[in-house]
Amino acid sequence: MDLVSIRRVLDSPAPLLGGSALVDLVVRLPEDVLAPLVSVTGGFLGSPAVGFVTTWVMFAVALYTFCHLAYDHVDVLPADAVGFRTVFTACAVALAVGILRVDRFVVLFLLFLPGLFLSGGALLGYLVRYHEWDVTDDAGRGVSLIQFVTPHADDTASELATDLAYDGWLGRLAATCYVLALTAILGLPILFAAFATHVLLYAFPIPDLLFLGWASAVRVLPRLDIGPNRPRVLRLEFAFDRFLIDTIEHATRCIQGMIVTGFVFFGLLFAAGYLFVAVTAIGPVAVEMVGFVVGIEGTLLLWAWGGALLTTTFAGCHGLWVWIRELRRLPQFLDIWEGRTLAADDRTPSRVTGFVAVSLVCWLSTAAFVVDGVLGYRQYAVLWPALVLVGIWTIHHTVRRSAQPVTVEHGWITAGLVVQPVAFVAGTSAGSVAAALSDPDALLSVLTPPIAVAILLLIVAAIPVVTRYDDAGDGTRYGIVGLLFVLGCLAAGGSTVVPPPYRFAALVLWAMGWGFAVFLGAVRYFDL
Repeated sequence: MDLVSIRRVLDSPAPLLGGSALVDLVVRLPEDVLAPLVSVTGGFLGSPAVGFVTTWVMFAVALYTFCHLAYDHVDVLPADAVGFRTVFTACAVALAVGILRVDRFVVLFLLFLPGLFLSGGALLGYLVRYHEWDVTDDAGRGVSLIQFVTPHADDTASELATDLAYDGWLGRLAATCYVLALTAILGLPILFAAFATHVLLYAFPIPDLLFLGWASAVRVLPRLDIGPNRPRVLRLEFAFDRFLIDTIEHATRCIQGMIVTGFVFFGLLFAAGYLFVAVTAIGPVAVEMVGFVVGIEGTLLLWAWGGALLTTTFAGCHGLWVWIRELRRLPQFLDIWEGRTLAADDRTPSRVTGFVAVSLVCWLSTAAFVVDGVLGYRQYAVLWPALVLVGIWTIHHTVRRSAQPVTVEHGWITAGLVVQPVAFVAGTSAGSVAAALSDPDALLSVLTPPIAVAILLLIVAAIPVVTRYDDAGDGTRYGIVGLLFVLGCLAAGGSTVVPPPYRFAALVLWAMGWGFAVFLGAVRYFDL
């Protein structure tokens, strides 16, 4: 293949995406589905290493195909350039694989900032090297990027010119703030793309079929003779593109947009975790079912264990639906938060009835039966159909009701996310908690992760609220500094009592809290 052909493929990667999705489907589908093909390949396709490669190749191609949409609203960025897409894809895949290798949620949360600035820094370095960006120029293209996310965009250029004109260390501090702002804005879509990829990883084969269907539509629909409905059908080709734009775009609107979008992605990650548990449990449950005796007892056992799989799967699907609807409600909430004129939007969906309670109750009930043995199979055989029916009713009620006001959406999102790690630990470690009641050290080891995550989420959720009062200039200019200082104090105190596996995370939080408090305190004091 010559350079011209390679360039043509990179400029229009839809066939490559469809092909990679098809290969991943062939490799990862169970052997009994593709028995003749697998027998010919001698088991090569069933190798976990091959499945790992084909999956990440598919996601890399998907990221390369759609990444420019995340910056579609910023004209100053060369988002369609091959180099820009390549850097975005490499950073997003590296972050997604790193997330996959992290086995503690607290550590995963701490990777947020390093991942943000490293990926954004790589993209900024590309712009400096290949597109002649000057990050020290107060009239450069970076100013336009910052203006997009600044509430008072008209004053941005003049404020930057004033700040960068300072001499000595104050000028260097202003330049550092400017570069960090550019890096964060560029890195946010990369970070969210990595989390989205991680969520999709647990949803096989849905992403494979989705990418294959999109690529086929791109290639086939324009060539079909579909008569007078042709324009309407062709618009379906771009529905997936527009959804990605709507999902990621509001993450770069303001700090509230960044945080609530990140929270929603974490919520999607938890919901995808329920599906992952269900998929990985199919084999062991099937083996368990083989030994069931015939008769009433055997039928009840079969009904209970089959219901455990079905209920966990339903919990995952219902949870994904909850958070996807929240993503669609965010644009209107951010309009209200930013004080924009709110136009009526019939497309804003209603909040799901029961919110995350349905998936959490399904998960806790199933865990009480499978993991802890608190529920016997007779009780669970009666309970799980009732839970699924209630969940189905919430779906019916949600789609029929009108949309609720979105003024406190950040509160719902924060509360829904905070209870999920607590419920997850309660479901998987209830036996450990009960056994550790007489041992304070063991109890602390079990309870530390969910408590730490809940405190972290609440502090992060408070940042936009405190920042709003800071910007109002009503005597609370240092509210955000105080909040970060409190975070550092909590982490410092926690580092003395938490078990060793979490001590390093507490020390990192301590350093981050106090370090950013000092940094932002200087920025506020010198009005940078």
